[in-house]
Amino acid sequence: MAIYVGQALNLPCSVSIPLATKVTWLFNGNTSLPEGVVTDAQHNLKISPANLSHRGNYTFGAINASMSLDSNISIHVKFPEACSRIREMISDVSEHYVIDPDGELGEDSFAVFCNMTDKGGMGVTAVSHDSESRIHVHGYESAGSYSRDIHYTGVSLSQIQGLVERSNECEQSIKYECRNSLIFYERESFAWWVSRDGQKMTYWTGEGEIKRGCACSVTKSCTNPLQPCNCDKNDREWREDSGLITNKSHLPVTQLRFGDTGENKEDGYHTLGKLKCYGMN
Repeated sequence: MAIYVGQALNLPCSVSIPLATKVTWLFNGNTSLPEGVVTDAQHNLKISPANLSHRGNYTFGAINASMSLDSNISIHVKFPEACSRIREMISDVSEHYVIDPDGELGEDSFAVFCNMTDKGGMGVTAVSHDSESRIHVHGYESAGSYSRDIHYTGVSLSQIQGLVERSNECEQSIKYECRNSLIFYERESFAWWVSRDGQKMTYWTGEGEIKRGCACSVTKSCTNPLQPCNCDKNDREWREDSGLITNKSHLPVTQLRFGDTGENKEDGYHTLGKLKCYGMN
């Protein structure tokens, strides 16, 4: 039997023997049960909440004057694969939990924040990083000369990949605020982001339906309808291009690159959201 860390288990005794004079539960052959495991007056075994120390073999035995009977069960305790599983099986409280998307034979388990109210209460796994605040870009003129590596908190890219592949959907918000700072100029890209496998990405929203452009080019609402992004207006007004990247094969974002901020009146600010994944395949 397999259960998750944090899950409760009530295991009824499965042996009935009349006039039993001795009833015992053994854990790995010992009469001492691990902390957090108790028996009730009806000799049922209760584990709440389960943790890794509760893994093992449990034996129920009953003896009377003429006979003895016993029953064995092996319990395996493992970390849940993602917050969606925690929401389904364990808890609806939004807090930090340990997950293991690819199982014990894959990458190590790791801690994440589970938002149990986002996306209609699906249980959203949120992975934080060191670049979530609004960060100023200035003094970098040539295309992509500003570079910001994204470091995810307490987790490796291979661990994140396991989460992304286990999830039905993942997303990451991205925003660039600009003043006299281009994203694209004719065929040249002044700004881009880098996927988890190191590819240069020039789409700023969605699955990548557009290979080169921002959300306003999808909705046909760019300040200049002939340009793919609002920032490409390249004037003294503060403008913004923001989107939600949803292509799982490219997530998470690992680096941000910008340029065209070398002159005094050229500025930008970038903001990158947490990686969010939900649902399980």
